[in-house]
Amino acid sequence: MRTIANIKSKNYVFNHLIYDNATDKHFAKHSHALYEMIYILNGEVDYVIENRHYRAKKSTLILIKPYTYHYFTIKSSNNYEKIGILFNPSSLRIDPSIINSPLEILDCNHYAILDSIFQKLSYYYKSFSEKIFVDLFLPLIKEIVFNLSLIKEPSIAPQYHTPILSPVLEYINTNLYSINRIEDISQALNISASYLKAVFKKELKIQPKKYINEKKLLTAHQLISSGKKATIASEQCGFTNYSTFYRLYRAYFGVSPSEDIPLSPNNN
Repeated sequence: MRTIANIKSKNYVFNHLIYDNATDKHFAKHSHALYEMIYILNGEVDYVIENRHYRAKKSTLILIKPYTYHYFTIKSSNNYEKIGILFNPSSLRIDPSIINSPLEILDCNHYAILDSIFQKLSYYYKSFSEKIFVDLFLPLIKEIVFNLSLIKEPSIAPQYHTPILSPVLEYINTNLYSINRIEDISQALNISASYLKAVFKKELKIQPKKYINEKKLLTAHQLISSGKKATIASEQCGFTNYSTFYRLYRAYFGVSPSEDIPLSPNNN
């Protein structure tokens, strides 16, 4: 992998990466508490967002909401090159309702203004100092978001994985903080726990218990960041034992609940 650009702050990330000859390579599934945009400059990938699967290529823009699991597999023999942007809407004074859209993927060949903004980002990074680039970059994030708010229909339709995964994920997201055992899900949906685990392993590359815990941990981090005590955040997110919460939090984020954490654990 070659890094063309990599700028991080507490509220945003900008990167420009090239993956050389990485055909069919899987990249780690992950989730984070930030909104993410990925613009493909070259290559072709299969992108999985929860139970939805997209084929994406040059000039495709992928939009990933917070707390959603995602990963991708490179499918082209050409080098995969992408611009990645992660940001916290509220910290950048962007009304979250503006980006609360079902859109997840767009072909920017049909939206020239979006295509031109990402081309600007590449040009500005090469042409200016990092300080000047950031001054230009932040308003451009808002420009992208406001343009996305005008688009009502996706230009690329998703494919769906095993049908049972949709109601399973819906149940988990609705009952996240009250689920203590995998059997809670299997009993509610009348499926076996072993089948549930097999579907998760096949489609999301993760065990359901880990999926649930990591979503809880991301929410807990948001609560702690907003001023909640770690003990209260752990309780609100459904952890019945603080020592278990502390151990899982430290393992996932690499720091204790009282310490600041990286913007995006396991991000690729």
